[in-house]
Amino acid sequence: MNRRDLALIQSTRAALADGSAKRQRAQAGVRQVELAALLKVAQSTVSQWENGVRVPAADDALAYGRALAALARLAARAEVAADGRWLGGKRPFGWEPDPAPLGDDGEPLLDDDGLPVKGVLRLRQSEADALAGGLRAVLAGATLASISRDWNARGILTSQGNQWHPREVGRVLRRPRNAGLMEHQGRITGQAQWPAVVDEPTWRGAAAILGDPARRTTPGPASRHLLSWIARCGVRGCGGPVICTSSSRASGAGRRLVYRCREGARGHLSRDKAALDAMVEALVIGRMSRDDAGDLLVKPEDGDGLTALVREKVAVTEAMAADRRLHLAGVITEAEFVAGRRKYQADLEAVNTRITEAARADVLAPMIGDPAAAWEGMDLDQRRAVVSRLMTIRLMPAPKGRPAGWRPGEPYFSPRSVEIVWRDKPAGNSPV
Repeated sequence: MNRRDLALIQSTRAALADGSAKRQRAQAGVRQVELAALLKVAQSTVSQWENGVRVPAADDALAYGRALAALARLAARAEVAADGRWLGGKRPFGWEPDPAPLGDDGEPLLDDDGLPVKGVLRLRQSEADALAGGLRAVLAGATLASISRDWNARGILTSQGNQWHPREVGRVLRRPRNAGLMEHQGRITGQAQWPAVVDEPTWRGAAAILGDPARRTTPGPASRHLLSWIARCGVRGCGGPVICTSSSRASGAGRRLVYRCREGARGHLSRDKAALDAMVEALVIGRMSRDDAGDLLVKPEDGDGLTALVREKVAVTEAMAADRRLHLAGVITEAEFVAGRRKYQADLEAVNTRITEAARADVLAPMIGDPAAAWEGMDLDQRRAVVSRLMTIRLMPAPKGRPAGWRPGEPYFSPRSVEIVWRDKPAGNSPV
């Protein structure tokens, strides 16, 4: 053993003798049986050590001392987290350590030694603006691939100076810190001591979209066509998505783009891309031009409603904190604390769900008023989001024979071979 280990053995035996080791373990919320399992000894052995009945052997004292040191580090991190301060590590994108933090009263924040408090962050404005823009873009229907391309094109790099990948963009956008919330061990523990880049409803709305299991997150190139992976094959027993490929014309007049089922080498069926895109575009603009288009919009909570929801959440978290203080003081039992915590967590989950739903931006909102102009001004990701929001599309087997007026070299696209189902059925006749 080295000198450090010998010193730790000596200090551990002293802490066990004066009872401070037992108090430190209890304050960390670790029971004797849990520590015994960690040290691979019987609970009665730990009890004898902590009550001065037995002196642990050197190896046992060393293991106990190391466990106490680990608990102290965890307790220190928990204290920092409870105070809403940064736990350290890689610089978070959007912020940087504040070397001279100020309190709400404008006075310097100092620790017990009179030095600036560590773990307080300030905004790095260019990165914070990118985060806020990315979260709002997700609400508007943008993909992580398009956001990463935009950031890379503008020279916005990660906090480590690297180019962005869609997965990394998703990770930073989902972080609770974006809304000024503190996360510790995978759970939100309260407000952080750094400024938010967006309000909590905006972050929750974007995080809910990014966490939607129906969202396509398979790796690969970004979508370059309006209906790829949106339209589906209508052949019985298939139902798979369609992709865009090129196909030679029967007349030999060059190649054209088609949507085809991705099953097998040739797929079950295919449709001319230009004709199908034009049909869907006309349907979208036609539907959003109707007088009842506004009825399709998600009705968000008004400002007062969102404020009330946030107040409700604060009340629940404060009640949880009060229960914890009563439990530590011995006023309520363990069973009462656990039962109350379950109820509060259910209440918290419910109010967070309501905040998320209230914050969801409707991708159809820009289409109200002048849908043709709005469609023209949208990028591909936004158009795809609008189509997905409005309808489902199935490509059915085409009827036999060529349509009237068909001329050699032209695709014989039949709108009857495309099944459109509106997600919100319009009143009266369908625009199809």
